[in-house]
Amino acid sequence: PAHKNKHDMMAQKTILLLLVCSLFLSFCSAHSTVSEVRSAYLERGFVVQEHHLLHEVMTHSAEPNSVVILPHEHVNLSWLWNELHQVHQLDGEPAEGYFDFLPALQSTLQLNGASSQWLGRCGWQFSASLTGNASSANLIVQIKESASSANHDAVRSSPSCSEFYDFGTREGGFLHEFLRTGEHRIEIASWRQYEYQDVQTRGLRVFLFPGSRSQTIASVAKTAELFNEVGPKQVQDNVDFLAQQMQWALQPRAAGLVALQEEDIQNGDYLAITRLDGLDPLIMFGTGGHTGHTAVALWFEDGLHICESTDAVGNHPYWPPPYGVIRTPFKQWVQQAMDAHYLVGVLRLAPQYRERFNNATAAEWFFKVQGMPYGWHNFIFTFMDTEFNNLPRPITPPLFEQVMALWERIIPIGDRGSLYNFLLQGLNHRFNSSCTDLHCMYGVIDPLKVNLEQATAIPEQDQWRYEGNYSMVCDVFVFRLYQNAGIFAAGLDIQATEQTPKDTYQMALFDTGEWRPQLCIDADPALPYCQLMGNYTLTLPGYNSIALYGSMNHACPSLPPVYARMPTNC
Repeated sequence: PAHKNKHDMMAQKTILLLLVCSLFLSFCSAHSTVSEVRSAYLERGFVVQEHHLLHEVMTHSAEPNSVVILPHEHVNLSWLWNELHQVHQLDGEPAEGYFDFLPALQSTLQLNGASSQWLGRCGWQFSASLTGNASSANLIVQIKESASSANHDAVRSSPSCSEFYDFGTREGGFLHEFLRTGEHRIEIASWRQYEYQDVQTRGLRVFLFPGSRSQTIASVAKTAELFNEVGPKQVQDNVDFLAQQMQWALQPRAAGLVALQEEDIQNGDYLAITRLDGLDPLIMFGTGGHTGHTAVALWFEDGLHICESTDAVGNHPYWPPPYGVIRTPFKQWVQQAMDAHYLVGVLRLAPQYRERFNNATAAEWFFKVQGMPYGWHNFIFTFMDTEFNNLPRPITPPLFEQVMALWERIIPIGDRGSLYNFLLQGLNHRFNSSCTDLHCMYGVIDPLKVNLEQATAIPEQDQWRYEGNYSMVCDVFVFRLYQNAGIFAAGLDIQATEQTPKDTYQMALFDTGEWRPQLCIDADPALPYCQLMGNYTLTLPGYNSIALYGSMNHACPSLPPVYARMPTNC
């Protein structure tokens, strides 16, 4: 729902980066200084074996199955870049699909509690326990071959089979790869700030990656390639991604640009837009829709314009300024959209809604919000409606909490892509708080017995302002323009800020296709709307199918690949 930049896409790629960085969940701020703890272990004969993103691993030659985990004082991004750079030289077969780097929760170890057991991916039986106190802890992991591992024979037969784990808390964590059976001892040299309290309350979470370390890094690299500069390979990668993850097989389209004239466009015409650039497909993967951006046509005294909420980052965006809530003359917009390789469908409002559309009040409202920034502040809240059933598996509340903590650690609060801007300001509205970090927010929601995903699922309210502005992503802006144009029945309470692009094009607001000029019919005879441009056919499953009702789409699941919308009045 925003214009992207081929050189610097940090803010727009935030969701992907969070998922990618879920590989490396560990954080600094230890009780003892890192240098003091490291020195103590060096004196005992330990050596630093490897530096990870946010922690280092120390080993001792006399104890090959024992390691010491020590947090870095600063984020070590060079480790990640080096791993990605060397991905083609890594041992082991690459992961099969995109996002095959997401770990699944296996168990939770209680401090000084009973041991836990689970079966790993190599057919190894794990038994683990955690002992410790306020200053440090010992994690003892016993691994042995399992008699019940017949289904794992294919995996076990590989000489490179290994078990790659994330041991994490709400405040931090660390990675470890097990290459052999036997007893393994992992010494957590010092708890990070607030971590001991978290372990006491919630335990140490054990997450298993679906592949080895090399396979995991290969999957990260493959997924990151979706976001390269738009070109034939990158487009095909995104087509493959949508086929694998959403079961949407895009069909090539030869018609190109359908030369609609300005007189063919009416007030309120909805533009459903997709760009095969990584970000739009990621939004589609999260929401279940076939579009990632939305715009609307509006006639002004100075002619026909396309109105939208957009953003760009860096010095070389593919879409020219200005950004935020903007309007662009129709002919200029069409040329820019062609240059951007858009797929665009023009959806005409149904007759009863066209009759109610008040162009004067719509234009008046537009000029009031023109120039307001793009709605990053509630971007997440538009599709996070439930505790368990919006983020793709294996993401669950514990992993979500770790990803959010890493986000906060990597991107500073002053950056547009910070967690404060994307999440915490919205949560402050929900709980009448003024938190600027996660620890403060946990102090608000923990006494209420509300976890972070439950808090995020609380519906957004249109009247909330962020730094003095309404926060509107692309489809939210379009829906609010419809509201201000007066097309909806009085008393219909639907929060625009709870809608996704998919939600809006599925609403029963549109014409069934009789309006289409012959050019549109000739180009795409099977579509009930006019596809203006694009090298692939833009299909919109569920188009124009859901009657409006109060609190619409405030609590809907969206799990891939089926994206079942149950109950129907969610």
